[in-house]
Amino acid sequence: MQTRFLLAAGRERQSGQSMVEYTILVGVVVAIFMFPFDGNPPLLQQFADAIGAGFDRYLSAVALPM
Repeated sequence: MQTRFLLAAGRERQSGQSMVEYTILVGVVVAIFMFPFDGNPPLLQQFADAIGAGFDRYLSAVALPM
């Protein structure tokens, strides 16, 4: 009975550790996207601009009379 409890406790501990590792990995990737490359604006800014342009186009299409 104790062996099953120890195995279950080990799995819980490992899943918590992997969550920390994924959080750090995502943080590093986002940090990389925040820095400009070759004189261009950062990738996050380019992405936000693209989303804004798409939303503007969508609103323009919706505003057209039927």
